[in-house]
Order: sequence, then C-alpha cells, then structure tokens
Amino acid sequence: MAVKLGLNIVQISKGIANITPVEHRLQTIELNTGITIIDDSYNSNEEGAKLALETLNLFKGRKIVATQGLVEMGTGQERVNFELGESIAKVADIAILIGINRENIRLGMISEGYCDKNIYLVTHLDDAKEIFSAMLKKGDVLLLQNDLPDNY
Repeated sequence: MAVKLGLNIVQISKGIANITPVEHRLQTIELNTGITIIDDSYNSNEEGAKLALETLNLFKGRKIVATQGLVEMGTGQERVNFELGESIAKVADIAILIGINRENIRLGMISEGYCDKNIYLVTHLDDAKEIFSAMLKKGDVLLLQNDLPDNY
C-alpha cells in the first residue's frame, strides 16, 4: 500500500522502524537480565494463540509458556484448550498452566508425548509468577498467553 501511495523503500523502512507494538499483544520485552518476554496477555483466541506459539518458536533459547488457556468458548472450551495443549507441546520446553483450563491443556500436551515433569499446574497467576520468577535465566523466552476476564 505504501508503494501505491508513492513511498520508496527507504521511506517505508523508516516508517516501519517507528512502529511500536500494541501493549500486551505479542509485545516483545527484552529484560536487562537476558530474558525475553513475549507478552500476549491482553486477550486471545484460537488463531491468535497458535500465532503466538509460532512466534515463540522463532526464538532461540529455552521456551516457556505461561497460559490460562482460552475462555468464553461455549461448549467447545474443553476441546479448544486440549488443542491448545497439543500446540504448546510442539514448541515449549516448559509450560506453566494456570486456572480452570489447566487440566485440558495438560491432557493435550500429554497426548503429544510431552513430558509431564515439564508441566507446572497452578491455580492462580500469582503462583505462576513465583514459578517463572524462580526458574527464568539468561537466554530464556517466556510467552505470557491470555489473561482471563474478571469473572473467572
């Protein structure tokens, strides 16, 4: 579109360099500790969750996913979270599963042959924060996926 509007490649490159990501939507945060956080916590849907995992897979280093799964999915919620687990199993070295969907996500991961010892199950986000705060080290990439609505 920019070319059709008459911009050249230098102008387009400068414009792209000035784009800032929307907070909490695949926002990459480089910490001074050498840890990378991919903050995709604002909200999520099936396609967005898969794309976030594809993004995580582009990074080098140990890949950690902290997720509460997908909600407000109606009668398909268990299936959707099972499938999310299958997708996580293909990318993550460690998974921290939080809240009401954690067991369905875990079962999806196990169905893909994922090692149960690399899965942490917690009830609340604060519990997950304690785990990843203690385990994260230089070179790690943490994907924070989906913050639940207030009614969960």
